[in-house]
Order: sequence, then C-alpha cells, then structure tokens
Amino acid sequence: MQKIISEDTTEQNSVTYEKWFDKEYCKTSVDFSPASIKFCQYQDEEMCLNAVTENGRLLEYCFYQTREICLKAINNFPFAIEFVKNQTRELCLFAVKINGKSLKYIKKQTVELCKYALLNDPNSYVYINIYPRELWKYIVSKIDGNAICYSKEKDHQMCMLAVKNNPFALRYIENQNHDMCVQAIKKAAFAIKYVKDQTHDLCEMAIKHYPRSITFINNQTEDLCLLAIKVADVMSCDAIFRCFENPSSKICLEAVKKDGTIIHYIKAKDKTFEICLEAIKQTPLAIRFINKYLYPEIHEIWKVLYE
Repeated sequence: MQKIISEDTTEQNSVTYEKWFDKEYCKTSVDFSPASIKFCQYQDEEMCLNAVTENGRLLEYCFYQTREICLKAINNFPFAIEFVKNQTRELCLFAVKINGKSLKYIKKQTVELCKYALLNDPNSYVYINIYPRELWKYIVSKIDGNAICYSKEKDHQMCMLAVKNNPFALRYIENQNHDMCVQAIKKAAFAIKYVKDQTHDLCEMAIKHYPRSITFINNQTEDLCLLAIKVADVMSCDAIFRCFENPSSKICLEAVKKDGTIIHYIKAKDKTFEICLEAIKQTPLAIRFINKYLYPEIHEIWKVLYE
C-alpha cells in the first residue's frame, strides 16, 4: 500500500513539473502571479517584461534580459542591477541615479558612476571599491570626513581634509599630529576623546571651548579640573564635578563657590569647614548637606545669614 502511494505521489510531481514547460500554462501563471516566473521553464520576452514590471526582483529568474526588460526591472527595483548579466554604462547609470546604494551591485565601478551615486545618496561611499585620489578627496572634504576610514590613502593632506569636514574623523587616523588635533578640537571640543596624545595644551584648549570635554580626558590633573570648574557655567558645574573620581579639597572649594549644592557630592571626610562655609555663602540650600553635629558653627552662621 505504501509503495503504491509513493509511486502515485512521484507521478503527480512529475506531471506538475512538466506543466512548467508548457507555453500556455506558463503564460497563464505569470499573468495571474508574476512571481511564478521563477518556476517557468518556458519564457518569452513578454512574460519577462510583465514579471519585472510587477516586481523588479524577478529579473533574477528571467531568461531574457533585453534593454527594455532591464530598464523596467531597475526602474521598479534599482538593486535589480545585481541580476543584470550585461551591466552596460546606461543601465548602471540608471540604477545609481535612482538609488545610489545600488552601486554596491555594480561589478565595474567608474568615477562617473560613483559621483552620480553620491549625488543621489551621499552615504553610498561605503560601497565604492575604486580608489582614485581625487574622488576620495572630494568625499572626505565635501561629504563626510568619516569616509577616511574607507580611503586607502591617509596622508597628511587627506587626513586634514577629513578632520576639517568632521572633527570626529580623528578616531580613524593613526598618524595624528598636533595641527590635526588642534583643527579637530576647534571644531568640536569633544574630539579630544579621539586624540591619542592628549597633551596639556590640547586638553586646555578643549576645556576652554567646552568645559564638559574634561570627561574625555584620560589624565584629569588638578589644574585641568580647576580650569573646567572655573570656565563652566552653573548648570554644567554639577555634571562636571561628578565626573571627578577623587577631587582634591582645592577642586571641591572651587566647585562649591560656583554651585553650593555640589557639597552633596563631596564625601563627609572631605567636607572641611572652609568648603562648608563657601557652600552656604553661595546658596542657603547647601545647609541640607552639612551635618550640624560636625559643624554646628556653620549652622549658626547660616542662621545669621538667612534668618
């Protein structure tokens, strides 16, 4: 019984498979469902054109790839260029002008194709696999400095162009120099994070431009911390102080002069009389964070000042 069923199933499968060689059956199938072109062993140009008009992806299964069929497929789905057997200049240009990322599927890229792709989608540079210097100079200077990570040429000129366009491109540059780092920090102080040699003058420059950049400085010396507190506004001072691991009494004193409530973040053992006094002078709210049993004098002074 099992053998008979098996033979019947095999015969049915054979009949079904043979249908895909039948002209009328294939035409009807594609008219009803264009996706069935992938099973058709009989195809003609009209069937292929109808299929790709509905879904450009179906070009992958088409036996015929005339100019008209390819153009229709690409117009419907630009990435269909991947399935074009003869990638002519016309077809490639048509694809990248519709979607720059279709450059990924073009086998023989040219500068012309790359430029049109970039005009359509600036981020398509990630799919460029040719490396003419002028092309990459244009990309890193006009589109995105971060593209330096894809460029094969990373000389001083190319790197400077990249940093001028995007200061954070510094992260992709191994051979950094002082001028390059200065250029990056001037545009964005946070770029100090990607400076390999964080010299004192570069750190000072970053802090003066934006005090919170102290958070990205590896060696937070006392003088740099003091500078950050001094140049920060009251709103930023709190966040900056909290990034210090073990602030000295000098730093603590400078911080509470700017914002008295910062005393809340100072360890009990580090709350000296002078620091507490400066804190309550700056704001009456600071008294909440000062133990009256340790510093009863401070509480008396607070009463004199604010009651």
